[in-house]
Amino acid sequence: MAGNKRKGIVLQDRDRRLLRELTIMQVLDREQAQVVAGFRSITRANTRLLALTRTGLLKRFYLATVNGGKKAVYSLTKQGTELAGTEHA
Repeated sequence: MAGNKRKGIVLQDRDRRLLRELTIMQVLDREQAQVVAGFRSITRANTRLLALTRTGLLKRFYLATVNGGKKAVYSLTKQGTELAGTEHA
């Protein structure tokens, strides 16, 4: 099907922990996700956050940084909130 880029993934314990923590934190960046979910590698954290975003569990937004760059931050979607076991705000 053209335009359908969503792929299914197998949720791991660290993914569920990340989703549960996001219900409390509301928004987090990659560095915070590494601490919360226990990622030891920047590449692994980026890859997993992208996969969770593409499957529709996370939303990604960009914020401007002080140095003129941009930084990705993530929040839960309604589907991600349901998987985390809480109500969507």
